[in-house]
Amino acid sequence: MKLRYLLFLAAGLLSSACSTEKVEATNLYQLIPSNTVWLAHVNDWSKVEKAARNSRVYQHLDKLPSLHQISSNWQELKNTLPSDSLALLKDFPDALLCESLSGAEKYDWLLIAPKNDLKFKAWQKLLAAQFEISSSDYTGKEILKLESKSKLVLHLHYDKDYLLLSPSRIPIENSLRQISNPNIWTDDLNLKNLRQTRNNSAVANIFIHLELANDYLKALYKNAQFDYLQHLGDWAVLDLEAEKQDLILTGLINHPQEGFNYPEVFNDVHSDNIDASQIVPQNVASWIHLNVGNIGQYDRSYQSYLEANSLLENHQSLVAKLPAGSTDKILGIIDNEMGVFSAGRSNAQAFHFAYFNYRDEELCKESLESLADSNFIEGYRGHIVRRVKALNLLPRLFGRLFAEMHQPFYVLHNDFVILKAIAVTSLEE
Repeated sequence: MKLRYLLFLAAGLLSSACSTEKVEATNLYQLIPSNTVWLAHVNDWSKVEKAARNSRVYQHLDKLPSLHQISSNWQELKNTLPSDSLALLKDFPDALLCESLSGAEKYDWLLIAPKNDLKFKAWQKLLAAQFEISSSDYTGKEILKLESKSKLVLHLHYDKDYLLLSPSRIPIENSLRQISNPNIWTDDLNLKNLRQTRNNSAVANIFIHLELANDYLKALYKNAQFDYLQHLGDWAVLDLEAEKQDLILTGLINHPQEGFNYPEVFNDVHSDNIDASQIVPQNVASWIHLNVGNIGQYDRSYQSYLEANSLLENHQSLVAKLPAGSTDKILGIIDNEMGVFSAGRSNAQAFHFAYFNYRDEELCKESLESLADSNFIEGYRGHIVRRVKALNLLPRLFGRLFAEMHQPFYVLHNDFVILKAIAVTSLEE
């Protein structure tokens, strides 16, 4: 009798222990589709929405088809659902918003969020009043199709501790396949190390898969090439901050040692003081500065990078088209700083500039005059303005960073050569 009592007691304790055992939370990063181009770890939804509403920068970004799709879907949800129910949609701390390939040159967003205390029946009741709901099965998992009266279509998968929401089934299906894959691609050590650098107090942390960015951007900007991004590294992480009407992005690019990426050109180049800030105007829109330390060392490192990526032969063929001796003339006058910036606008077109500082003023004048158009010379506020005759001098020597400098005007000012691009429709690379 005592034995039976002890067995019943043990069974009861075991049952109680099992019923109170916490189910391990799903790692939301395991749900990210493997063909994701970018993902945002959203730390504060209310600040993201405020930034989208008030930021001048976002008003321009919203013109991009992919971001416009996200904002228009969200706006239509706000218009469709009762205002008191929107709090449920916003209550997703540490949610992931990503965009991945879902067809030929087609990308769709996917929200991956912890469901917290939201009950599935409560969600169905909330959505049923405004959406026509149908259900389908995918590998034993239910995916709901939600269609509003205004023909907004969303797809929803609801599981034990997370939910997936997208305007397309494909990202959700890719996500469900990913979680059952024993090889989780987001466990890549390079990405995990980069994730550890993110600022948790930022509005959001944005991760960009540089190897997939070219095709993504080509789908947004027809006939444009962004293949140089993949030569910067594998991943970039940017912390998003919103201040007044501006967005501020700061972060890191990871360039793994197993591949020779462009940032490694600077490994053996020692930086110095940055004096270029004295020539960059206050209305600068973008500014990329190279502090090369020694132009000869930079050029050797740059050519090593090109050779490692099977680009050196093409580079040499382009340089061969330049006037004889032009390479030595340019390398002989540049000191330790060069870069590009954009500032001002006219007829919706930005003005593009490049610059480098020189070692010796007389040598610089003599070298550039030998490469200039002898038929063009003007004066402006005590400065002599000339025009480079050699086609694509800087792009061929130093790459795509100077792609706008086909046959630029130039002037010498405060130990710097400042070049201004001339608007062109098409010129050979």
